[in-house]
Parts: sequence; C-alpha cells; structure tokens
Amino acid sequence: MSFYILFQTSDIILKACIGDYENIILDIKTKNYWGRGEFCIPTQNILEHIQSLTLIINSLNGNYKISDMDSDAHLSFDMKLYGKLTVSGQIGGTHTNNCLIFEFEADQTLLQNIVLFLKRVINYRDRGDS
Repeated sequence: MSFYILFQTSDIILKACIGDYENIILDIKTKNYWGRGEFCIPTQNILEHIQSLTLIINSLNGNYKISDMDSDAHLSFDMKLYGKLTVSGQIGGTHTNNCLIFEFEADQTLLQNIVLFLKRVINYRDRGDS
C-alpha cells in the first residue's frame, strides 16, 4: 500500500492511497488526532471531482465537497479569493464507533495534489488493476 502525501505541515498530514474496488484510503493527522477512512468513489465521480477542483484551482476561488458513497464521510474545500483554502471534513462514518471531524487551513497546492492523485486513480483503474 503506497500512500501519496497530499499536504503536510508540522501539525497536519493528509495522505491517500488507492484501495480495492472503487475505494480510496485517506489518512489524516491533525495535531494529536489521527484517522483513516475509505472513500468509495466511482470513476465517473472522480472525473467530475477533477473537473470541479481544476476550476477552483484556476480561479483561486470556490468550494467543493467530495463525499463517500457508503457513509457520511466527506472532504470539503472552501477557497476564498486569492487562494486561502479551508479544508474540513469527516473520516469514518457517524454510524461507526469512531470518526474524526477536522478542519485546517491550506494553500492551493493541496488541491493540485488531489487532482494529480485522482488522475493516478483513473489511470490505475483504466489498466484494470482494481
């Protein structure tokens, strides 16, 4: 299992890897809290995520939400004018024993890294490895 670092500071790390079937595994560590969750995201949805996130990157403004198809886990991005990005979300569904709700500040490189990772997922699935 190879994780790609999407964003990292001294207090925050967000990593992702390609899981089985239509799953993407996300790890997040914010200060003293850590969570891992699987997001079920069909290929068609990934293509839509890439397109929408690219629009936000190009305009440095907008908001978008990536949701798990199997639970209420999600990642939300809110970019204010000039690239100030707030990332919030939930890893793990509220139906489970544990979930991590988080929020942190980032810059547009996070969105660029997510788009690159999602393109890797598409390429992986196109090869038939999943």
